[in-house]
Amino acid sequence: MVKSKRSVQLSRRFLKRDFLKLDIRESSANTYYTSFLTLETEYGSNPLIKLYTDGLDDIIDFINNKYGSRGERFKSLLVTILKIPKYNNLLNEEDKEKLKESNVKDIQENKRIAYNKTTTLENKINWDDFIKRVNSIKITDKSVLTPHDVLLLKLYAFRTIRDDYGKLNLIKNNNEIKDNENYYNINSNEITLNNYKTSRKFGRVIFKLPLSIVSFIKEYNLDDIKNKYLILNKSGLPYNDFKLSNRLRQILNILYGGKKREFQFSLNTLRQSRITKLIDTPRHTYEQREELSNEMLSSVELQTNNYKRI
Repeated sequence: MVKSKRSVQLSRRFLKRDFLKLDIRESSANTYYTSFLTLETEYGSNPLIKLYTDGLDDIIDFINNKYGSRGERFKSLLVTILKIPKYNNLLNEEDKEKLKESNVKDIQENKRIAYNKTTTLENKINWDDFIKRVNSIKITDKSVLTPHDVLLLKLYAFRTIRDDYGKLNLIKNNNEIKDNENYYNINSNEITLNNYKTSRKFGRVIFKLPLSIVSFIKEYNLDDIKNKYLILNKSGLPYNDFKLSNRLRQILNILYGGKKREFQFSLNTLRQSRITKLIDTPRHTYEQREELSNEMLSSVELQTNNYKRI
C-alpha cells in the first residue's frame, strides 16, 4: 500500500521507468506517460493521488463525461498503472474489476465506431495519385518542402508503417544495433526496426530501401553520420520525442495545396489509402492482404475493420 500522498506524487517522476519494468516497449511507455500527463492536466489533479484518496468513481465519471468511449486510452492507462507492484493496492478488488469492465466496454464501442467508418467514410487520398505527386516533387531554392520532408514522403510511399521513421539512428555496421532502438545502416541501406507498436508480434524487422530512395538520400547527403539520425527538422535537429505525425500532416497539406493550418490529412489517411487501394483491387488474394499487413506491421483484421474506406 502506498503510504502517503507525498510518496505517490513523488513517484510520478519515475512513472515512465515503472512502465518499462512491466516489460513493454519504450514507445508504449512513452504513450502511457503522455496519456498520464494529459489526464492529469485535464482532470486538474494527480490521478494516482485521487485513486488513493477517493477511489475510482470520481475519476471514471470524469473520463466518461468528457471523453465517452475515447476515454479508453485513459482507462487502459489506469489498468496498466495498477499492474505496477507499488501501485497495485491503490484500488480495492471491486474497483479494479469495475475499471476493467468499463475499459472493455469502451474497447468494444470503439471497434464498432471504427468499423462503421469503413463503410461510411470516403477515401481522402487516392493512392496512385499520391505516388504520382511524390515522384514529381522537384526541390529548388524556393521549395517549401525540405529534402528531409521529401524523404519522409518517399519512405511512406515505400512502406506505410506507423510513426516509426523519426528515430532512425545512423550506423555503418550492424554490430552497433541495440535491441530497443531503430536504425538506418548507411552502408547496407537497410532500416532496422526494434522499437515499434507491434514489435511483440513481428519482432525485429529489417528491410532494404530501393535504389531510388537511396540515391535521393545520397544526393542530399542525408546519411551524413554526423547527423546521428536520418530524419531531421529544418533546424537540423530531431523532432520532439522523435514523432513525425504533426510534421507529416503539414507536408501532406502542402502536397495537396490545402489552406494554411487546414490539416485534413494524416498518417492514418495514408494507411487507409494504401489498404483501400488493395482491397478495391478485383480478385486480390488473401496472401496479398497478408503481405501488405506484414509490410505495414498491422493485421488483416485491422485492414477490414479499421482502415478500409469507400
